Amino acid sequence: MSAFMPMPPASNDQWTSGAPTRRVMFIGTGGVLTDTVRAAELRDLRLPPTALGGATTVVLDLSGMTPTPAVLRELVVPLGQRLRGGTYGSAALVVATPDPVVAEFIDLLAGAHGLALYVSVSSSAEDVQRARPAGELTETEHLTLDALASLGGRATVSALSERVGAEPTAINNRLTKLNEKGYLYRYRRPRRVGDIYLDPRTPSEDHPVTPPRDVLQEHGINTDLYDVAPLRLEGDAAKRAAEIARRRRGNA
Repeated sequence: MSAFMPMPPASNDQWTSGAPTRRVMFIGTGGVLTDTVRAAELRDLRLPPTALGGATTVVLDLSGMTPTPAVLRELVVPLGQRLRGGTYGSAALVVATPDPVVAEFIDLLAGAHGLALYVSVSSSAEDVQRARPAGELTETEHLTLDALASLGGRATVSALSERVGAEPTAINNRLTKLNEKGYLYRYRRPRRVGDIYLDPRTPSEDHPVTPPRDVLQEHGINTDLYDVAPLRLEGDAAKRAAEIARRRRGNA
């Protein structure tokens, strides 16, 4: 089982590392877990109530175990409430279970306690990407999440507006509401380029967020970080590079 270490606080609506980090949280080792006190200890050991570094998708993996209703409530509800309150910073919760009855009970908990979370059949990246939202969402909000997923789980208001054929103002309202509820991450950028909304189910390595050049310049970075042209060396630097290359060929 993997443990979680406390990390520096993160903003509740943006991240600076470029894309979310998906962490998998394992509770239990199988069998029937009936002790709610032990369940609470395991929950807080694996994910202490401390802000995580950057946007984090936490996957609570319940496969291989049969939790009682009381234990399931003890595992899921406090996590969902902490997420809603911003305890972990910018974070989202996916509960993974292959048991449809457990999944149904998670739906009931999400609705009864106003929690924003997703449910998947396993903690694999593929199944997490296909996780379905639980909790109180309107049909329009479900359709908005589906449209965002169809764009690779990452889009601006204008891009999503073009995809669904709705006014940008309406799309902005939908995305803002989903972000406030906890179903999306929001990456803030200058108004002229537009904020990016990211589905937390999307694998982070597939969608790095690269700051535009004007944002870099606003922070005093004038070097073109996206220039991939070959580097030209002259004088002593060229001689030194040639010597390094010669030595490497000799050691090959």
